[in-house]
Amino acid sequence: MTKIFMVAKETFWRQVKSWSFLLLILGPFLVIGINVGIGVLSQSEKSEDTIGMVIVDQKLSSAFSDGYRLYDNEKQAEIDFEDQKIKEYVTVDVVDNAQIKLTYHGKANCSAKLKQKLLMQAQVVQQTLNQQVAHLKPQQIEQLSLQPQFEEYNIGKTEESVNNTDVKMGSFVILCFFLYLLLMIYVGVTSQEVAVEKGTKIMEIIFSSMPGGDYFIGKLLGLMGEIILHIGIYIVGGYMAWQGVKHLDALEHYVAMGEPFFKAFLKNIGLVNLIYIVIALILSITLAIFCGALSSKPENANKSGQPVFYLVILGFVLGMTFQNQPDSTILSVVSYIPLLSSFTMPIRIINETASTLSVSLSLGINLITLIGVIYLIRRLYPRLILQTDDAIWKALKRSFHG
Repeated sequence: MTKIFMVAKETFWRQVKSWSFLLLILGPFLVIGINVGIGVLSQSEKSEDTIGMVIVDQKLSSAFSDGYRLYDNEKQAEIDFEDQKIKEYVTVDVVDNAQIKLTYHGKANCSAKLKQKLLMQAQVVQQTLNQQVAHLKPQQIEQLSLQPQFEEYNIGKTEESVNNTDVKMGSFVILCFFLYLLLMIYVGVTSQEVAVEKGTKIMEIIFSSMPGGDYFIGKLLGLMGEIILHIGIYIVGGYMAWQGVKHLDALEHYVAMGEPFFKAFLKNIGLVNLIYIVIALILSITLAIFCGALSSKPENANKSGQPVFYLVILGFVLGMTFQNQPDSTILSVVSYIPLLSSFTMPIRIINETASTLSVSLSLGINLITLIGVIYLIRRLYPRLILQTDDAIWKALKRSFHG
């Protein structure tokens, strides 16, 4: 047992100390950091402080003061505009004590977003002005301010409004892409790792001091430790990044929009879907080790690992194809097939179309398959890893009859 953990430890540290692992970890955070930085800079460049607001009638100052650079006269606004201290400016006045008038000045047409905001602000003031001009009584003003009433009754199960179909599908797509990327990365890394060791003198020395099956288990544990560390860093780093972004005033609006989705995403993922991810990872890594051991040359490792790649791609394609068809018969059948079910059963779970019995049966099939594959490859691995010159099919045949 000690030797198994020694192999696991050596495999783990060799992988996590590599530059490729470091880049793999830092890559997403760098991309997110760059995008957040661009967003903050873009937001600051588009800050409404670059928009001048000339308020001719000072009674309107309270309605148009927020977010603009205020001017008492148009002359100063023109000077700042020519000096490029402001990109555009708007004059606001009351015509004949009855109508709000907005006049835009800029080097291009007023953006639709700014125009909509100005008109909404003006509409509030215009409504108050209309009431004053019409000399309405308080009861009449109250009647005019009434808004339509809308009620909604959900006859089905009561859920938070954020947990709708779009959020469910978004949760699945994120989950599916995450699993797909992890599998594609680590299947290639694992098959290459094993292929490089195959047939070397070091392997002969190691196998003379410990059973080859134990070495296989140690390598599997080491690689799974690397993946767990990888996912753990993403979870902790992602949480810290989210908490940091929440304190950026420039992104406050986007955070407010994204937080309900983030909470709904965590709710939709659930423990069962995480179990499917873990099973898919262990099964894929086990098969990748087997494929690497089948390779006759290190440069052929990716070629020997193609069957696993194809399975992962097939699972991903099926998941994307049936994401909007949770009641599909094909989806139901595929959700019981090991590895493919990790991409398809989450659709049924998130949309609540899979019964507890169906999920239990699917998980049972996956676990039995996983145990069987690990047991079989543990027996075949020692017979494959020391061979160097056999073709894939010949090596496979010899391992079963060895």
